[in-house]
Amino acid sequence: MELFLDEFATDPALDFRNLFRSDALYLNGNLAKHYGGELPGDAPFQKIALPAGQRSGVLTHPLVMANLAYHNNSSPIHRGVFLAKRVLGRNLRPPVDAIIPIPEETVPGMNTRERVAHQTSGTMCQSCHRVINPLGFTLENYDAIGRFRTEELGRPIDSAGSYTSGDGREVAFNSARDLSEFLAESPEFHQALVRQVFQHFVKQPLPAFGLEKSAELAKAFADEGFASKPLMKKVAILATQRPIEPANGENRSVSLNESAKPESP
Repeated sequence: MELFLDEFATDPALDFRNLFRSDALYLNGNLAKHYGGELPGDAPFQKIALPAGQRSGVLTHPLVMANLAYHNNSSPIHRGVFLAKRVLGRNLRPPVDAIIPIPEETVPGMNTRERVAHQTSGTMCQSCHRVINPLGFTLENYDAIGRFRTEELGRPIDSAGSYTSGDGREVAFNSARDLSEFLAESPEFHQALVRQVFQHFVKQPLPAFGLEKSAELAKAFADEGFASKPLMKKVAILATQRPIEPANGENRSVSLNESAKPESP
């Protein structure tokens, strides 16, 4: 994962959206046994292009998939919550009760998708799981350690999902690749991304600098070809600015294209 991310840290001109489009993994000989790639057992880490459709960049990276899974099975709920909250910036209410997943042996014949759908079918659950589940199901091609798979319990994986965007548009996905393409082109995701970046580096929420700043910074990011270096410059500039006191007495934030006059000592 570090090698993959280093590409974007060391070459700031790279299009950030390719984080979600790459079909390659950095593998050594040992990991290639599990994740694909013809490498000798003692081969060092190197970038390996995998068959088309198997990987969608950081979204389906084995480290991410394994961290969002149980020790022996995938977890559409953990993955769906991650996508909804951390990737798309949605707010979700915490569950009323801590619910233990249905053990596989208690519902023989049900695969993971079916067990999750069954357990979260209640009206109260669906207030959040109608967002969580369809996102998490798009990643069902990846098992507990992030290996690509096409079957579970001898049956084809159903990785179809959907998402209702902020503007009310219903978007359907057939795979993680569909989801990653949606994210790469989604202004909603771009705004969520710049908020996360700003929060990480400045340790303050971006809306505190102005409710319009998410859209403004995302547009600037897009206008610069989704390159990381111009985005970080914009973040640094915005972090140093203070609200301006207009003549009418109402505070407003400084525009990213505006420069504020320094205050008198």
